[in-house]
Amino acid sequence: MLDLVLFGGVLIDGTGAPARPTDVGIVGEHVVALGDLRRREAHRATDVSGFFVTPGFIDIHAHSDLTLLVDSRAASKVRQGVTSEISGQCGLSAAPLSGQARDELHFWAARFRLEPGWHSLADYLATVERRGMALNFGTLVGHGNLRYAVMGGADWPATPAEREAMAKMLAQALEEGALGLSSGLFYAPGSYADLPELAALGQVVATYGGLYASHIRNEASRLDAALGEAMEVGRTSGVPVQISHLKVASRARWGQAEQILYRLDAVRAEGLDLGWDQYPYTAAATSLDAVIPPSFHAGGTAALLQRLRNQQDRARIARALGAEAASDWENLALEPGWEAITLSFHPTRPDLVGRTIAHIAADSGSDALETALDLVLETQAQAECMIFCMEEGDVATILRHPCTMVATDAEALAADGPLSLGMPHPRTYGTFPRVLAHYVREQRLLTWEEAVHKMTGLPAARLGLCDRGVVREGAFADLVVFNPAEIADTATFTEPRRYPEGICHVLVNGRFVVYDGCQTDERPGQALRLRREGF
Repeated sequence: MLDLVLFGGVLIDGTGAPARPTDVGIVGEHVVALGDLRRREAHRATDVSGFFVTPGFIDIHAHSDLTLLVDSRAASKVRQGVTSEISGQCGLSAAPLSGQARDELHFWAARFRLEPGWHSLADYLATVERRGMALNFGTLVGHGNLRYAVMGGADWPATPAEREAMAKMLAQALEEGALGLSSGLFYAPGSYADLPELAALGQVVATYGGLYASHIRNEASRLDAALGEAMEVGRTSGVPVQISHLKVASRARWGQAEQILYRLDAVRAEGLDLGWDQYPYTAAATSLDAVIPPSFHAGGTAALLQRLRNQQDRARIARALGAEAASDWENLALEPGWEAITLSFHPTRPDLVGRTIAHIAADSGSDALETALDLVLETQAQAECMIFCMEEGDVATILRHPCTMVATDAEALAADGPLSLGMPHPRTYGTFPRVLAHYVREQRLLTWEEAVHKMTGLPAARLGLCDRGVVREGAFADLVVFNPAEIADTATFTEPRRYPEGICHVLVNGRFVVYDGCQTDERPGQALRLRREGF
């Protein structure tokens, strides 16, 4: 007897194959039957006539490392159909924690009043599992964690001995289930690394069959060089390379997305295992201290804050951000500028949230740069911002490419409770429904089957999740049921904490985490570990 039958729906199975009318039968955590199941006995039957049934969406680039421990509902994710996510991105992960890596995590965890009680990646995943979670969760190892643990806040490339020490830590984390390695080369301390360091770590990941995901060094004026560096890591080490949140973030280069994709296609044709993901918006989001050049982050966050208290150091920062400064660093103060940078989180001044740095400065009669530095200092580097730096045509061009995967680049938050503060990027609540509503139903940029494949089967294959991302007999019953005529993102830049419409049901491992549009109390999520998932 079946535990559950979803009958009357139209199945889009995640492989890119044409949609077809199919009932779905579930026993326990798995799909066990497809076809006409009207005569099969089942403990429960749910009518999904007129709706699409798809695999659960896989958020291949996320940042819920800590928020899942604060609120395990993962409401902003599961309400938009996400059933699995991969965090530990952009060079920063919740584990492993050793040496200064633990000190740095305290700055991140302070916002959530968390006290990390784990050290190894195995300890961390066990902590997440004990807490329970509404979705499946996997993590990469942050390159920054390895660097801080071995080198502290040193601002130079690793020596051979330091590379060996980092490689040993990385191998242990991969043994314990990490899905690969991430780098954040735009951020310190990743910005201090060179190619030999990254390639050495890439070789370790390649040995285990994992993935190397990189927030590249520059997504604006020096995008070509930054992409080239990421690809060279793959060539040198043999590791599969994932370009995180591919974008064209320089006004001078708007309209060149097709040219960039042509280059990536050429490299793929040469045999490099290369992929990329994207969030479908024209604004980025990050911590406000990212506007400060990496050289001033040397020593870590405490050292940065000390420099912000020193007038001579602040003057040096101002010069480094000036129009005459020569650097390959991505200078956000010049482009897109303070008028395009909006404060999205301040722990004690909600009245400032939603306003640009330029406007905040004008109201106080202060210089925009000094205002930004003051905000970083007074929030102990907790201030966050959105950066309007992209052009819609490039976003659509990148999304249309068959290799592009969809990602939120966001934490799991909620419209109520301890994670409801600030004005987060609308991608937090709306990424996947936005693709389906705007780019499929309205713009017809993609077919339903193409879009679902980008959200399910494609990232699953990239991560080696052989029993997720597709609907077939034997696969895990991670499923989304949505109304194709009504699915829509409702989150906006001014009202971001709004759940989407048109998503009827979401199942994780065979259990409803969203039923009839409302979230349940179920926490059936599992930790996704490298060896468990069949690498």
